[in-house]
Amino acid sequence: MKKSVFFVNLIALIVAFVQPCNAITPWLHVEGNQLKDSAGNQVVLHGVSFREISWGGLNVNSLLDKITNANDKASHSPGWYTRLVRMPIDPGTSDWNQYNQNVIKPAVDYATQKGLYVILDLHYVDETTNNVNNTNNCWRTLAPFYKNYPNVIFEPYNEPINLHGDQSWTLFKPIMQAWVDTIRRYAPRNIIFAGSPQWDQIMGDADTDSLTGGNIVYVIHMYARQWAVQSIRDQVLKCVAAHPMVCTEWGYQTGWDAANEPNESTSGYGRPLLTWFDSLKISWTAWCADNTWYPIMFDGGWNLLVDDNTQMGGFVKDWLYTYRDSLQPSNTPPPVNVVSGIKQEHSSAVMVLNEHEGVLNIIMPTGNRYRARIIGLNGKIVAQRISEGGTVTINTAKLLSGCYVVSVKSNDLSEEEHRIWIK
Repeated sequence: MKKSVFFVNLIALIVAFVQPCNAITPWLHVEGNQLKDSAGNQVVLHGVSFREISWGGLNVNSLLDKITNANDKASHSPGWYTRLVRMPIDPGTSDWNQYNQNVIKPAVDYATQKGLYVILDLHYVDETTNNVNNTNNCWRTLAPFYKNYPNVIFEPYNEPINLHGDQSWTLFKPIMQAWVDTIRRYAPRNIIFAGSPQWDQIMGDADTDSLTGGNIVYVIHMYARQWAVQSIRDQVLKCVAAHPMVCTEWGYQTGWDAANEPNESTSGYGRPLLTWFDSLKISWTAWCADNTWYPIMFDGGWNLLVDDNTQMGGFVKDWLYTYRDSLQPSNTPPPVNVVSGIKQEHSSAVMVLNEHEGVLNIIMPTGNRYRARIIGLNGKIVAQRISEGGTVTINTAKLLSGCYVVSVKSNDLSEEEHRIWIK
């Protein structure tokens, strides 16, 4: 019998296994012009964007708590139903490893616990040729690190501009393609949100001249000024006919940009924009879930701004609530086998699990020496046995209810398997 070999980084395994237990954030993929979940259902994600997450002492965890508080009665909705959060990143240095460990990873891990998809957005608003090396360093560091996070999405470059005066998709495409290739070298599966020239507004020619690498969603940024321009809306209509799209920045506040009056309002811009996006099945994140980066959604005390027509905070929260169940990832996982109440992700060549009255039996082949462990989602080993094969019995009556990982590894490393166990 051919032996199954699973050499899996334990930390990545824990992160991946959190998803079925605590949140609906399965792997997503692109089919035609649709974003889909692992069960083949179309997905449209709605959420908010933060400011640069290390800027100005932002308490990321507190803000994540706020935008996922299902009991927040502010505005007209009973709670927050954010599905997607955009985290702008820029270390200001070339040390991406340290920035990741100190800033990005804690934020991503907490958002993962909250059941959110996370966009890591390299937040440059600049000529791309000024930032090639640091952009390369960013994705060479982050892509391999987050390749096993199904909820992490990469946005390689926030707003590409200039290109020596030429704003065509044709001349820009090789630049973005190089960054997509870098990401795909290390992370073949994560969704990529790809921008375009002129602050993410020239992507129409991607309908027939698309990026390669798979699982690519095209980005539009559309404030009131752009919303008023038919040629920019035409770019969206052209692209979305061939590819899924996301608007990672839109927002308004009456008086914020006087040149856009009277459209800087819910009635003149916010509601017609989101109605249009929903008709086209375009995902979005509202800019900005902040109290200092404009247009703001919160006041100085982090209270939601809820004026019905002049401020976007309450409008965003209410829209997230209204569409909370619309085209969300399925809560039905891929088919599994169920043995005595234990969900098994696939048929096993290394172990079989069964459970009876507080005892977990781990059944392994004979003829090899194995180490069997039960591991909590915090990485702590809660039980361990060494066996020459056959059946290992572990008393689980005192373990707390929840998700665990059962890990079996042979002494010669020729066999290894990890399985979700739900107590």
